[in-house]
Amino acid sequence: MKGQKLTVKNAKEIETRLKTEKKGNVRVKLIFLNLIANTQMDLEKACEICGIAIPTGYLWIRQWNLHGYDGIKGKEEKGGRPPKL
Repeated sequence: MKGQKLTVKNAKEIETRLKTEKKGNVRVKLIFLNLIANTQMDLEKACEICGIAIPTGYLWIRQWNLHGYDGIKGKEEKGGRPPKL
């Protein structure tokens, strides 16, 4: 992928979601995607700012482009047996 122009689809949706998102881990993903999509920052610098590895950055971009918000929001917290402690 090195040398390819990275494109992030639906840049306006990223901005909109960023204003309303409450989950911290999803906000970091949206901030990263916003840096790539709307500031034309290179991937390495955006990864450094967000504190993630470069392969993770590529993964987040791919998940966003394929599935949109649902691709980055993570799994729903499901119930289950509570921990013993």
